[in-house]
Amino acid sequence: MIRSLRVALTAFVMAVAAFAAQAVTYSNISGVVYENEVEPGSPVADHVLGDFGTNPNNHILEIVGDTAIYGGLVHANTARNQYLDGWSMDFGADRYNVAFAWRGLTGGSLQPFDGSLTVNGVRYDLGQSGVLGFRNLTGRVSFLFNPIHGASTPREHGRFTMTATAVPIPASILLMMSGVVVLGWRRRARA
Repeated sequence: MIRSLRVALTAFVMAVAAFAAQAVTYSNISGVVYENEVEPGSPVADHVLGDFGTNPNNHILEIVGDTAIYGGLVHANTARNQYLDGWSMDFGADRYNVAFAWRGLTGGSLQPFDGSLTVNGVRYDLGQSGVLGFRNLTGRVSFLFNPIHGASTPREHGRFTMTATAVPIPASILLMMSGVVVLGWRRRARA
């Protein structure tokens, strides 16, 4: 009896863990997105998603237009309780330029901050504030924002804004494609 109860309890815990680990996909994302820790004075949100969590594969944003994501996180003076924000952006077949701006901010003033941003497995060290740019991103790209990298101060509070802007298709490609269509139409008309 006790053994079957243990087996049933273990199966229940595993089922709950599997359900909790499922990814959340946010479809048709564009405009202003709030993740967490939004600064006063930020523009009105089109989407409010809540905390991204620590795994980039658990929050997937399918981007369909120009998008700005506002968010932030805090490291509260303990190495074992790091607070990470992880998310993925799926750009599909379109190309996007992405700018990631950050700063260490508490109570409206700049504070020490020495985090990192990992993009598809490549880590970039972050100082107190700055901007990183990524060009021609396509497909699914993962991001992991870590508020602590190196020495820890008692409280590191990082806020970020990420903008994704669609890269327009060059006019020369559109002109070439339209020429191919016209040639095909003319060839078909002759036949």
